[in-house]
Amino acid sequence: MDYKKSLKWAILASENKIVASYGMLSWHYTSGKGTPQNYLEAVKWAKLGAKKGDVFSQNLLSFFYHYGLGGLPQDRMYAHLWANLAAATGDKVAIQARDKLSKEMTFQEIAEAQRWASTWTPEVN
Repeated sequence: MDYKKSLKWAILASENKIVASYGMLSWHYTSGKGTPQNYLEAVKWAKLGAKKGDVFSQNLLSFFYHYGLGGLPQDRMYAHLWANLAAATGDKVAIQARDKLSKEMTFQEIAEAQRWASTWTPEVN
């Protein structure tokens, strides 16, 4: 795979506000494929995509919160929130992540994270 070309197309798509490109940009910055690894940029793009409802971005943002990467605090509740939202689409990766997180959390933490997820709506702009 030509990662530099993939990055170029993801940047072009993001400039045209194609939401799916946000997760791809986040992945490039996370993996360091086609560009130097940069978790701050990765988190920026994951947040943009996740808030717009992109499942891949939600998975990445959950990962960043779970491990406290890219300037984010390590926060299981926020990690659960984003994994739960992605899992609601049937995404198997998100379901596994949410279930793994649940084993590390108290009942109260899970309930609060689920409450957040139940009231969440994607940004439309």
